[in-house]
Amino acid sequence: MKTQPEASMSTASQEQCSLTASRQVTRAYRALVFLPLLWLVCVSPLLARDDSPSLTSQTLEATLHISTSKPALLNKDIHSAGTMDIFIQRGFEPTDILGESYLSKVRALNLQSLNYPGGPGHSDNYHLIVGDTQIKGGKGDGENFDLNAGRNAKGVQQGFATPRYGVDFFNELCAFTQKLGIPCDLIVNMETGTLEEILWGLERLHSKRVIFGMEECNQLLKEGGLGSEKVYVEKVMSWLSEVRKKFPHIISVLDPAPVWRVSSPRGGLQTHIDWNRALQTIPADEVRGYFWDRDVFRFTASKNSIGRLDEAFDKVLPDWLRQFQEAFPGKRFSVYQWGQKATSPEFNTVFGCLFFARMYQWVITYNREYDDYIAFMGLETLRSLGLASGRVVTHYHVLALIGQLFVGAPKVLEASVQGAKGVFVACCEQEGRYTLLMINENGEEVKAPRVTIDGSLVNPTFHEDILYGKSLESREILQEKSDTKTLALKPYSVNVIRF
Repeated sequence: MKTQPEASMSTASQEQCSLTASRQVTRAYRALVFLPLLWLVCVSPLLARDDSPSLTSQTLEATLHISTSKPALLNKDIHSAGTMDIFIQRGFEPTDILGESYLSKVRALNLQSLNYPGGPGHSDNYHLIVGDTQIKGGKGDGENFDLNAGRNAKGVQQGFATPRYGVDFFNELCAFTQKLGIPCDLIVNMETGTLEEILWGLERLHSKRVIFGMEECNQLLKEGGLGSEKVYVEKVMSWLSEVRKKFPHIISVLDPAPVWRVSSPRGGLQTHIDWNRALQTIPADEVRGYFWDRDVFRFTASKNSIGRLDEAFDKVLPDWLRQFQEAFPGKRFSVYQWGQKATSPEFNTVFGCLFFARMYQWVITYNREYDDYIAFMGLETLRSLGLASGRVVTHYHVLALIGQLFVGAPKVLEASVQGAKGVFVACCEQEGRYTLLMINENGEEVKAPRVTIDGSLVNPTFHEDILYGKSLESREILQEKSDTKTLALKPYSVNVIRF
């Protein structure tokens, strides 16, 4: 017969119960001590982590596929730069652009062309001294601003219009391009320039392109400005006819208003619409635009850096080009300023390097698909690279690395990466030799143990030139070279790979 438990215990039972209770207290104490430590070590970093990817020790695997079925010549005109303000440094001290130290840094970029003089503050005001070729001791000085023209307010405010330099910048530029062995395109002074200056400049610079103005739509109401789109059209039509008589193969570039803007200095969107509609009547070859980082990222919705980068190239830029194609059917697009503004928070960082590399990779692959619709691309100015200083900016090394793609007459092939997101590739081939531009924007290493060409596995030795950083925010770029049988892309890296 079962009875109720006794209310009292034996001595042995009491000692056993006491020991058990002591052990429970010890375990509870340990839990109280170690659980917070576990939280600090394992959980807290996850909650505090930024939404951008972090560097890890993990490795992702991918497969690289290359197809040789539809090759297209690489458009080498997309590797260019402007020359605005390269002749002077801060304090208006002259820069020795003809010295070997400066020239060697520019040669390392393997640029295919330059352009002169630069933005509207320069292009609306500069002049050429026709017939004068002297760098020093001639009739010219600086950009030869006419301070009595009443149209030099911006140049005077910025300070570059008034100093006397003792050097004619245009003639110095001609010597510069001759040493580099590359042409230089001319941006026309639409407001106070002359046809004689245009013809002289194109001849001396061996220009491939003539660009009719910079941001002229935004100058309409300014003192000395063109006043209307009608004046712009009449000037371009008159000058273009004469230019083509002397240079029948010259490529002509128009200066449209941005198609994606919703406001402008005069009258809002309608001003841009009227301007662009008038330009459609001009039988030119190309239209000009900008690809600045701040403009591109302004139209992205993502909250983290890599998300904005992907959205820029997946959505924003393709949409801009679609709008340009609709506004200017039959004309190609030329990027006459692009890059990162020095005021951008990502300037001179690893993220900035990824932006520059992604731009090249995207333009190369876009042009292969759309028949070189992006006819030209020029970095705003060489000065932004810090060539005259003791230390160049981080993305200078990216531009020099990518410059390797523009040697000879390479063909662009179709290439894709499968198995890992955040890895991008452009592939060029020349005489049976392949050159890859590969970008890994992940915080993990990515290996591609399988590489196929036209469906067949290949196992060559890959010669890798690698640029990478330890974080997106880092201002330190690390460089390595490697010969390997397995492609390996370091986290946050730009890679040029030859095999």
